[in-house]
Amino acid sequence: MNAIKISVTDFRGIEKADIEVAGLALIAGTNAAGKTSATQAVAAALTGNVIPLQGLRKSEAGALVRSGTPDGGVVVATAEGASQVRWPEARLKTEGTPPQASAVAAGLESVATMSPEDRAKALMPYLKADPTREDLSAALPDIKPEHIGKLWDALEINGWDGAHGQAKDKGVNLKGRWEQATGERYGSKKAANWLPDNWGDELEATSEQTLQDGVAQEREFLEAAIAAHAISDDKRREMEEQAARIPEIATRVTDLDMEQQRIRSRLHVAKKELRQMPYAGPPPIQPCPHCGERLVVDGGKITLPPENLPTQAEIDARQAEIADKQKEVAALDDEHTQAVSAWKVAERELTDATRAKSELEKNPAPEGEYKDVEECRERVRRAEDRLRAFLAKREADRIHGAIEANQAVIDVLAPGGLRARKLAEAVRSFHAEHLAVLCGEAGWQDVTLDDDLRPTYGGRPYPLLSTSEQYRVRAVLQLAMARLDGSDMVVMDAADILDRHGRNGLMKMLITTGIPALVGMTIADPDKTPPPDLAATGRGSTYWIEHGVTEPLRVISGKAA
Repeated sequence: MNAIKISVTDFRGIEKADIEVAGLALIAGTNAAGKTSATQAVAAALTGNVIPLQGLRKSEAGALVRSGTPDGGVVVATAEGASQVRWPEARLKTEGTPPQASAVAAGLESVATMSPEDRAKALMPYLKADPTREDLSAALPDIKPEHIGKLWDALEINGWDGAHGQAKDKGVNLKGRWEQATGERYGSKKAANWLPDNWGDELEATSEQTLQDGVAQEREFLEAAIAAHAISDDKRREMEEQAARIPEIATRVTDLDMEQQRIRSRLHVAKKELRQMPYAGPPPIQPCPHCGERLVVDGGKITLPPENLPTQAEIDARQAEIADKQKEVAALDDEHTQAVSAWKVAERELTDATRAKSELEKNPAPEGEYKDVEECRERVRRAEDRLRAFLAKREADRIHGAIEANQAVIDVLAPGGLRARKLAEAVRSFHAEHLAVLCGEAGWQDVTLDDDLRPTYGGRPYPLLSTSEQYRVRAVLQLAMARLDGSDMVVMDAADILDRHGRNGLMKMLITTGIPALVGMTIADPDKTPPPDLAATGRGSTYWIEHGVTEPLRVISGKAA
């Protein structure tokens, strides 16, 4: 990348700062001269974070403008492009391909001071420690490929922690199902050896089909026994007597049927004779409505009256004959009704007897295996208990296997599982390929990350280090991450915390990385301890800042090293 040109105006303590970074650029000055303001403004342009101070809201961006001026800004540019931020608008504007840097490279963040959770999230992309699908498959060799595929899909949708939570929920559900199947509290050791109360050794070598066949056979025996005992002894004797009378009842039915038919025939003849008997009264004579002539109207027919009308004695005789015939018909009708009733009673007796005979044929007297119904019921119960025990044991073993397989998934997905193993490998590689190399260039003790990604220096945890040692840790991690994320520039402030040996190591490390760097350093007494002239040594350029204005060190009279 070409030289990076920086221009800061009226930002916080800066009035005017023009800096060119071609390799290493050092801003030196006394306290409150504007060094931090310069580095913050540059960080804002490099990262696009227009509010580079933590805790400051965008609505308060006016506080970033130098007191007494209406606005301020920063431009960071190369030949390829530029990035500009204006305040108080807090607006970012870019052209072409401007130089850029991550928040870590620009010094706005440091993984050394982050919480463990945030540090892990920040480092993971750099370490490339995210497990792959192949890693997941290798960690779960007993899981089928199609299930690995579904698990991987869940990871991509819900993330590792989300998938881990789902697996734990599944484990709780599976344990609940095991407890439902067994009626006992789940325990891994208990589940591995669990047997139902009525388990027998013979069930170890049998099959579900064999047990189902046994239940079916015992149920057949029970049904046969129930059928055989469906008729009590008294009832059976009664039915046997009925069946024995079938021939007698059948004969009586036939006789009664013939009798009622004979009576019916006689009734039919009597009724016919009654209908054919002559009229027993005088003819119905009435005058014609037209001519007045006497006519006989009988049954819808109109005739002339007979010449000889019946006498009263003849009429009385005929009426007596009709009355006698009507009495005969009524008597025959009663006799026929009684005959039909007797015949139907006999028929019902025959039906009942025939039904009794059929029932006896279907339910012969019990003997042999069907003799004791309760014994058959007990045999069915035992057969069903064996089947239930077999199925319960099989289901409990199946669920226990699913619980163990799911536990393997839980262990792999857990923060301390596959991710931790991959992270440990990545950390070792990160140290060997980056951290150790940078520390070697600087001549510093080793900066490392422990298994929990906590930074150390010379083997000691970060919180226990001196201020200068902590600075070394932050600087090494910042440079290593800047190299990995492709940042075009790094920005460091407060390098004055280091002694001469430490600063020389920092400069060597920065120059070795080849990443353009802007470093701020406080010089309390420039007359006694002048800042290093990087231009003189060919390692970059040094700028002196005073009252918010920068000048190249070499053009300031009396300030050269």
